[in-house]
Amino acid sequence: MEYSPPIRRADATLENVGEIEPKPTATFYRLDPNVRITWMLGRIISFFFIMFPVTFLLILAVGLSGWIRFGLFTACGLMVMIAGGQIFWPFVAYPHWGYALRDHDLLIRRGVIVKRIYAVPFSRIQHVDTHSGWMERSFGLANLVVHTAGAMLGSLTVPGLPKEDAEALRDYLSEVGHTHANI
Repeated sequence: MEYSPPIRRADATLENVGEIEPKPTATFYRLDPNVRITWMLGRIISFFFIMFPVTFLLILAVGLSGWIRFGLFTACGLMVMIAGGQIFWPFVAYPHWGYALRDHDLLIRRGVIVKRIYAVPFSRIQHVDTHSGWMERSFGLANLVVHTAGAMLGSLTVPGLPKEDAEALRDYLSEVGHTHANI
């Protein structure tokens, strides 16, 4: 006797995809505006670590001659321009971050050039953490980290939430993840 696996078939008899009723779009919540300042301060601190080698190279370049000096000045100028652009990047990136809660999943969006929206089903949430560094704590912010089951995205972070909101969201996602896991 031969075994044939059961075949699941859709019962819908739609002529085209346009007949499917769309669900209302999710409301994305923005991050706290103070996160831009913490991002910028972190980049300024990194900028100073870049400026030390640049200053050293400029001191060396003064004693050199010709094309070598021109090359070093050009490289240092490019490094300063890139570092300066990085300081202002948080103001460009901030409006593109957000999160939304839907009936069965959490959406996280981010990205300026490459836009990404991650959908984390509640049934895939293993545990949820909040953490904050010294700079986030000084502004009353926390980061929410959602650890998921699966190898591709082990954890997703929603940065720059007010501490109370991050803790409330952590408790809610832990409870909902536990409920959806049928434990």
